[in-house]
Amino acid sequence: MIYKMHRQLAKGEAAETLLDGHFSDRFKIRPATREEQRLGIDRYFTQFTTGKTYTIEYKTDWTASRTGNAFVETVSVDTMNIPGWIYTSQAEWLIYYVPGRQVIYIGRLSALQEMIEEWVERFGPEKAIPNDGYFTQGILVPLEEFGRQAVKIETLNAIPQY
Repeated sequence: MIYKMHRQLAKGEAAETLLDGHFSDRFKIRPATREEQRLGIDRYFTQFTTGKTYTIEYKTDWTASRTGNAFVETVSVDTMNIPGWIYTSQAEWLIYYVPGRQVIYIGRLSALQEMIEEWVERFGPEKAIPNDGYFTQGILVPLEEFGRQAVKIETLNAIPQY
């Protein structure tokens, strides 16, 4: 299946809105600028109780609920050899949402980045996902293993969209 960029973008934005709502009782949330997004930062979460601010990258994986695997992107665009988010994100925290299970994995990006070489060895080779004129590559990490690296796992109590 070839991913259509505009459709994926719309689905991603809807998921971001759900996630913003989920975390808005604990954090003041500010979307990142386009320049900050190029660094892998989607949001700034400022904790109400302490005033501390965290940089956040959101990822939503619709396929993971069916396959039981998180897709950890190692190559963003194969034709240009652009590294994937696991290598390039400068966010402190990853919030990885699996809509089919309504599960949110919250982990430190640095901890996930430390695991990538082991994951490549254990769960490789990398899988190629076709896009429009290029492939995205990544490692399929079982959600159980992915969850072991999470600091916290939460359930999203979202209203189903019909």
